[in-house]
Amino acid sequence: ERLCAAKRRWDPAGILALCEKLDLAPDPERVLLVGDSGIDAEAAARAGVAWGRVLWGYGQPQGLERFTPVFLATNRYNLELTLERWPTVAFHATREHGQRLE
Repeated sequence: ERLCAAKRRWDPAGILALCEKLDLAPDPERVLLVGDSGIDAEAAARAGVAWGRVLWGYGQPQGLERFTPVFLATNRYNLELTLERWPTVAFHATREHGQRLE
């Protein structure tokens, strides 16, 4: 499932629209944004959802010191194990769109 990117990547509109489409409240106990940058962390914070960090991708570490991820995945296997235990749904932030991971 794809969702058009917001005007600015840190704008939570895309995350909130997808939560609405899936009939989910933007709750950090139920919704997780997975990303690799401070922009992803900022978008999650503005949307009111949890943020998990991965150590690969195009993201730059600038701005990450302001955020504490709920988990840190060093590889895809770690990420998959974490997502298997996550309560509801996770979104993976990419340059062009959000992807639902299930």
